[in-house]
Amino acid sequence: QDLKDHMRSAGNVVYCDVMMEDGTGRSKGCGIVEFETAAEAQQAIDTLTDTDLNGRNIWIREDREDRGPNRASAAAQVQGGGGAAVQVNHLAGRQLYVGNLSFDTTWQDLKDHFNIEDCPVQRAEVGQHPDGRSKGWGTIRYATPDHANAAIENLNGTELDGRVIEVRLDNQAL
Repeated sequence: QDLKDHMRSAGNVVYCDVMMEDGTGRSKGCGIVEFETAAEAQQAIDTLTDTDLNGRNIWIREDREDRGPNRASAAAQVQGGGGAAVQVNHLAGRQLYVGNLSFDTTWQDLKDHFNIEDCPVQRAEVGQHPDGRSKGWGTIRYATPDHANAAIENLNGTELDGRVIEVRLDNQAL
C-alpha cells in the first residue's frame, strides 16, 4: 500500500504489486506499478526516481516486458487511455556481489576496501550461516549505478585479506 500511495502523486495507479520471495513473504525490493496512461508512467519516472520511500531511495524505469492482453492493455481498453507500467527497484545497478571472501573478512573490512574516492559505500554485508560463520561472499551498496560500476572496474580481481575477490553486479538485486 505504501508503494501505491507514493506513486499516486504521478497519476492514477490501476495496479500495484510488490514482488515477494517464495516461502518467506519478504519483499524482493522491487515491484510493478501500472498507471492509467503512458504519460502518467513517464511522470512517475521523471518525478519519483531517486525519491525516498520508507527510508529507501527508489529507482524507476519503464517495464519493458510484453504484458500481452492483460495488465497494461486491459487498463487501456477499460480506461480508454494508453495504459503503461513502470518497474520500481531501489537496488538495481547499485548493489554488488563480492565473491571469494576470506572467512575472516568482516563487513567493516569489506566496507573499508570498497570505500573508493568519491564513491562512499552505503551498506556492506557479509553473508553468514545461522551460527554466524561467514559464507565467503558479501554485498556492497552504493548511492548510484555509476559508483557501483566504478567499484567493479577498480576492485574486481584485487586482493582482500589474502584472497583475490570477484566483484560484479548483484543478480539478486536486478
